[in-house]
Parts: sequence; structure tokens; C-alpha cells
Amino acid sequence: MPDYAAAAYSSATLFQLTTFQGVRPALFNYNTGGQPGGYADFDNYTVEEPRARGIEREIPAGKTIALSSGADGSYLAADANGLVNVAGGDAVPANAKFQVIDVGLGRVALKSVSGKFVSVDKETTTLKDLGAAKPGDAESFQWVNLMRGDTMLMSLTNHRYLATKPNAPGPVTVTSLGASPARKSGAEFKWKAVN
Repeated sequence: MPDYAAAAYSSATLFQLTTFQGVRPALFNYNTGGQPGGYADFDNYTVEEPRARGIEREIPAGKTIALSSGADGSYLAADANGLVNVAGGDAVPANAKFQVIDVGLGRVALKSVSGKFVSVDKETTTLKDLGAAKPGDAESFQWVNLMRGDTMLMSLTNHRYLATKPNAPGPVTVTSLGASPARKSGAEFKWKAVN
């Protein structure tokens, strides 16, 4: 037997195009004998990945959801001027239900029960009737999954995140620069599907 070893290494992740995918399965030959030549012949390999997604959840495209703040449990809700946060509870208010519209590349638009879309104007939110038009950058958010199952929504207009002020019902801003380690800044949300 030649003085070299064939080694097979593999690593796999779930393939999808909404986030960077830098890890791929790989098989290769590693010559440890220092002699030229050698080969490896692989007929098959199996990857066991019982938790391929980890704790990440899929974007709920096409579903109606409610978003609640990780800081205080308040709901994002639509009012006449834009988004506000309202007290949380078991019953989800009708104006706190949004249909998630997939706009591609991991981006979404939020359509309220009134048919208007959440839109960003500088650092504030408004509700806009688009008629037959498709959502533009002002109505699009990058959906960002965090490792603990939380979600953040980044505006494509100012590259900041939707944020509530914890324990202070009122307007939702588009001012957060990112998540807090404790996930209690008001920019991290939990979502659940609703009817």
C-alpha cells in the first residue's frame, strides 16, 4: 500500500440564495507521504445534518404575521400616520396584522389589513396606498434573522432598522443601527403567523 492517506472531509449547510453561503461539501486527497502522485477514489458520501437550519426560521413570505418587540412584548401596529407600538397581550389587534410580501433577495414589504404598505420616509414610517404598483425601496425591508430566533427589519432607504421605544407606546422609528446583545433595544422582534 502506498505511503499516503486519503482523507474525506465534508461540511454542509442548507443551500438557499437569501444569505451568504460560503460552506460547501468537499472531498479531497491529502498526501502525507511526501511522494509525488497518488489518488483518491470516492464512490459515495453521506452528510448527516439533523439541524441543518439550526434555530433560524424561514421568512414567512405570503403569510399574515404579527411582530412583537423582544424588549417589552408590544406589537407593531398600523395607525393613520404609520407604525406605532401598542401594548402586547394574548389577542393580536387587527391593526397589528401584516401580510409579508416577498420582493426578492431576502427582502419583504409589509402590507397592512387596510391594504396599505409600510413605507419609510427618512427616519419615520408611513402607510402608502400603492394601487397596482409594486413596492419600491421605501416599502422594502431586508429581513434579518438573528441567532435566537429574533428578526430585524432594515430599511433599504437609510439602512437602519425599525425600532420601538421599550415600555413607551408611540411611533415606530427607523433609527436603530443594530441588535443589542440582550435583544432588548426595541429593534429585535418575534413574529408569529396569525389569521
